[in-house]
Amino acid sequence: MKKREKEKLHEDDRFLQFVRGLWQKATTRRRLFNLTVTLAVCTLIAVAVIAIVHESKIESRRAAIDRAQTIDEMAKAAERYTDVRLQMRLGIGYWERGEQGDTERAAEAFSRALQAARNGHERGLASLALAKAKMNLGQHEEAYKLFDAAARISETGLLIGDEANWYAGRCLELMNKPEDARERYRRIELRKGAETTWVLLARYRQTQMRRKLLD
Repeated sequence: MKKREKEKLHEDDRFLQFVRGLWQKATTRRRLFNLTVTLAVCTLIAVAVIAIVHESKIESRRAAIDRAQTIDEMAKAAERYTDVRLQMRLGIGYWERGEQGDTERAAEAFSRALQAARNGHERGLASLALAKAKMNLGQHEEAYKLFDAAARISETGLLIGDEANWYAGRCLELMNKPEDARERYRRIELRKGAETTWVLLARYRQTQMRRKLLD
């Protein structure tokens, strides 16, 4: 009898141990599940906070850029923010002011705009502006390369392409390459489309070059 009771007690102990094992496993799984859910929620919250902070910084940047109206204000903003629109505005501001050293400052601003450009249209406009500054500084070879680059970018549009080709022709004239310059002017003249200012200017330059040969 005692032997049977002992066997039963052993069986009960084994059953209790088995039940405890199942409970511990279930508890561990539940804790892991709760931990996973908590981590997922925390991750979503962190992503949302980062997005809000990032958007706030963008809005602050836009506001600072929009507030900058004078050259000094734009120059200070340009030290903090690399923005194509801001750098172009700053370069144009220097260019139009025309004080000593302003052409160099304009070229620097246009160069930063070119580096910050995010698409073909922005690269074309920045290249064209920088090329004009370089040309004004007498750096005709560098200016020609930039005008050529701007003319090759289709996103800038036909009129800007014509303008870039015309200025490229002027650089070639100043570099004493008349045949290459004529080729640039002919590109504008032969392009199908309306009689634009650049077409008329291209014809005028060719006429002037012919007269120069006759003199």
